[in-house]
Amino acid sequence: MKATAQTVRGDGSASGTNGDHDGPATSLAEIEKLNQALITVTQGLPVCIGSVYKVDSLSYPNWGFAVTEDNIDAIRRQAEFYYNKDYAERRLNGNIEYLLKTDFTVTHEKRMTEFVAVTIREMMRSRDNGKREFHICDVPARDGHLSAAIAHALRRDSDTEGMLSRTVFHLVDISWQKLDKAQETLRQFGAKSEKCPISDEALFRQLDAGNYDLIVTLGHLHHKPLLVEYLKELNRILTDDGALVIADWHSPLCSHPANVLSLLQYLWLEPARLDMFRGIMAEQLAAQKPYLEPDEMHSLMNHILHWKSVMRRISENPSPKMARLYISAAYDTSRQRERKLEDAGFSVDLADVKRAFPKARLPQFSGSTPNIAAKRLVAGSDSATVMAAVKKR
Repeated sequence: MKATAQTVRGDGSASGTNGDHDGPATSLAEIEKLNQALITVTQGLPVCIGSVYKVDSLSYPNWGFAVTEDNIDAIRRQAEFYYNKDYAERRLNGNIEYLLKTDFTVTHEKRMTEFVAVTIREMMRSRDNGKREFHICDVPARDGHLSAAIAHALRRDSDTEGMLSRTVFHLVDISWQKLDKAQETLRQFGAKSEKCPISDEALFRQLDAGNYDLIVTLGHLHHKPLLVEYLKELNRILTDDGALVIADWHSPLCSHPANVLSLLQYLWLEPARLDMFRGIMAEQLAAQKPYLEPDEMHSLMNHILHWKSVMRRISENPSPKMARLYISAAYDTSRQRERKLEDAGFSVDLADVKRAFPKARLPQFSGSTPNIAAKRLVAGSDSATVMAAVKKR
């Protein structure tokens, strides 16, 4: 019986095109063989390609495999396994956090944090009746700097200062150490918080609908290969008048092996390893690459330059315990993210956001199109973007 290869939607569900043995791989054995081959290319190096399961599911066909109804659960488990493995390495080796915090990421993460904080403050101001208790979910909480920025924004504005006493921050992270630090930071603002030391997927599956008024997330959703599925859970646990505010890094780096090959060349990978990568990905590299808008090309170059900075830091700070850093992740473009939010039952239309929060003095949003509630924080680039989304009516 012929296997059916299918076109991947943003949620990893499939529809569609007829395939055969010459099309994308659909058996887990074939996909795992491809995955292990790619891992071998950079084995033993400080910067590794990582697992192909971790790239955005929309890009799986560009890497030679596809999601089907028969393999989606197995692919999901594999993606979670490799994400958790890589994260565990990161927690054990504190040097990794330092290496990844290049000047580019630090500068624009600070800008994204400030923009999210002002947006949340204004949304709360619009909803406040002087009595309402607000529940904000911060996922992942990390050391609490995003929640702290929101608390600071509420305190420094005379119109919203009293709201902080009626706000509970729900801090979600699997690291107790980070949660303790986040909670201590919020105590300095007099803010109430609850620690949720559990993975976000596990927590959200346990919750009833309508738990949170607002959900904020910074630099996290590019770790979700089957993103629409995850966004639907966020939609479910939001109150009907709630909002999701996302700050994330956008890049087409992992959307096609040709982009990763460019990065490997920039990182001065030895010719034998480059040839190995070309051999594994020969068919995909020969195919036509998806078109990229100028701002997406700019974000790709920004991402490559970020990794060059990481490599320079590694060479300048040799460690007896070598850090392993992984390139592969579910990066998407902001245009793809907008479509995924729409598919998950959200609206990112600026008019809908303003209608949902009529009293909010929202900061200036300017997305890929003027009517999208998104703010790009790198001139001419898709790299760092904040999006606001509300439930569709």
